[in-house]
Amino acid sequence: MNNEIEKIKYHQKILLIIATSDDSEKTLFFQNIIAFDVSEQEVKSILEFVQKKDTNGLKKFINDNQLSYYFETILSDLISQEILVNKAGEMLKHL
Repeated sequence: MNNEIEKIKYHQKILLIIATSDDSEKTLFFQNIIAFDVSEQEVKSILEFVQKKDTNGLKKFINDNQLSYYFETILSDLISQEILVNKAGEMLKHL
């Protein structure tokens, strides 16, 4: 129950970021965090895998946690939102 409350609070913060953004293209990653019901800890793990350019680790993480977030979507969203652009771009090229 506590985890669900924390996730809701995290999603509310994300919604505030989306609502105050001028460019919806640059909030795709945040929009999909909510759409795919990803928690703050899961987001941190995803970003860590991308930071390390650990393609296999990210795929395994997504499968193990039964996230419906597609690997390609994550990387494309990070690129459009200008988060870890170089690393996400390199990972996307190697798929």
